[in-house]
Amino acid sequence: MSKQNISILLAENHHSSFEAIKTNLTNLNEAKYKFDVVKTGKDVLERADRNKFDLVLMKLALLDTTGIKVLDEITRRKMEMPVIMIVDGNQEHLGVEAMDRGAYDYLTEDEIKTAALGRAIRRAVQRKKLEDDIKDSLKKLEKMVIKDGLTGLF
Repeated sequence: MSKQNISILLAENHHSSFEAIKTNLTNLNEAKYKFDVVKTGKDVLERADRNKFDLVLMKLALLDTTGIKVLDEITRRKMEMPVIMIVDGNQEHLGVEAMDRGAYDYLTEDEIKTAALGRAIRRAVQRKKLEDDIKDSLKKLEKMVIKDGLTGLF
């Protein structure tokens, strides 16, 4: 069975954190991960507009803004992209706030170095797939309600 390809937009200020994330996910060997790394909220929004990512993994503190503000903008623009927020260990309340605003999950700086990162990514990707499947099913149901299945008449 081939590994799933997962495209991640990583918003991270520090190269060492990116390397820790990359090493951790490579060692887990659960999927093939492709990263696009940015450092600002503006870059997150521009790249997310231009490219299709399976997930945004975003640090709470970016160079030009906060991850919460970027998350709010992602929601406002209806980008429908899973976001996992990375917070400092003493800022878990901000991770909870991010989830209240639409993030799929949050992890602390220490958790991104453990198997919790892989689990959070896997859950977010699976949740997004389920949400997409539900939307597709609702569209099919709407068509079935409008059009008679036997005669094809509206």
